[in-house]
Amino acid sequence: ARFAQWLQRAFRASMISKRSGPRARHWLGILTILSPRHGHVLLCFQTGSRPRPAKSSMSMVEFTRKVPDLIIMRHSKSAYPLGVPDHDRPLSERGSRDVQAARQWFTQQAFPIDQAWVSSALRAQQTWAGIRPGIRETALPTFDESTVPELYEASVAQLLSLLTTATARTLLVIAHNPGLEQLINSVVGRDVHGWLSHIRAKFPTGAVCVIRHEDWATLAEGQAELVTYAVTRAS
Repeated sequence: ARFAQWLQRAFRASMISKRSGPRARHWLGILTILSPRHGHVLLCFQTGSRPRPAKSSMSMVEFTRKVPDLIIMRHSKSAYPLGVPDHDRPLSERGSRDVQAARQWFTQQAFPIDQAWVSSALRAQQTWAGIRPGIRETALPTFDESTVPELYEASVAQLLSLLTTATARTLLVIAHNPGLEQLINSVVGRDVHGWLSHIRAKFPTGAVCVIRHEDWATLAEGQAELVTYAVTRAS
């Protein structure tokens, strides 16, 4: 996000300097910047014959990477009503507050999510309903969301089997422990920030991590990098 803001400021300044007079020429430019971490960054910008404020000179900023991201989130804290089956347990009052904090966090992160898979369990569905507005603000136009019943109580093997069918560039999965925690511990082979030790101790409710890997079909033990970890909680 900081990189995008820096590029936007640079191009705004560039566009201002290219204008002359009250009516500027129609001008279109495309620039591709290579980044070893993020793949390539494609920026398209356009000015028309009418004068526009500098903030409008960039019409689109699109980030594309050569490798996909998997965003894993454990549902927010749930309640334990007497006599209610596990699948149908709702969020607790604290969980409902935490979801609002999670929504704000996702809005700030501005992930270009193009697909979301959500467990059919009520607590996962309520978590998704709470954060969805924040994600939709920055999701790609091709964004798609699905309820995936197989995510409920899925083992590591079942999760990996599901993920091999993914086609998204950035996929969000909202599901449950112990499967999620075990999946992270299994596939992460690079952790420059040292977050994995915290996840091994506990991947709590509301926790989110981003895993970067080479290809969905080859996602396996030790093949991914842990690039983000956060626990979204209300203050």
